[in-house]
Amino acid sequence: MRYKSPELMEKIVRFVDEYYMVHQKSPSMAVIADEIGLHRSNVQRYLAEMTEKGMLIQKGRTIITPGIEKNSKPVLAAHVGSIRCGTPEFEEQDIDAYYTLPEAIFGKGEYYILTAKGDSMIEAGIEEGDLVVVRKIQEAEIGDIIVALLNGENTLKRYTKDKSGQVFLHPENSSMEDIPVSEEDEFYLQGVATHIIKKIASSIDKLR
Repeated sequence: MRYKSPELMEKIVRFVDEYYMVHQKSPSMAVIADEIGLHRSNVQRYLAEMTEKGMLIQKGRTIITPGIEKNSKPVLAAHVGSIRCGTPEFEEQDIDAYYTLPEAIFGKGEYYILTAKGDSMIEAGIEEGDLVVVRKIQEAEIGDIIVALLNGENTLKRYTKDKSGQVFLHPENSSMEDIPVSEEDEFYLQGVATHIIKKIASSIDKLR
């Protein structure tokens, strides 16, 4: 097998990154082969060429990407259910899973993860089913995508203000209107969205 598919190489890089993010260790060659759907000998050839190109780093059986520091500290983030990217709804507080996030990618801080629902943030690239990584902070800048608790209900929206200083929660969907926040409203910032974890559709999936 002389020809090496660039698309397949990119798929391997994404998988190695995602696997390390979840398990805090690199996948074995057998795990990569099972995920990609190729024989181990073919995967071995891919890994060798990708290492030569600088796309991967191999140290013994450890396989990582240059963007991941093997000794970076993991950040533990709880998955706390779903959040409506449309009309605000009550947040599910039950923690159903924990994920380790590499500090080298996500940075220092305290995080939690929500599953997006609805279509109000699609123009920001956030679709239903996406995992949204949220950093727990109590301050946000104009333009940040925030998790807001508004009158006892929560929602994921972009934080904006008009010239008069009026706060709005802006949906990234041109068919929807902004949600004004008045002084009478109970409004709390629950965090700022920093990353989206999603599966990218690809023709390479047909090889699995």
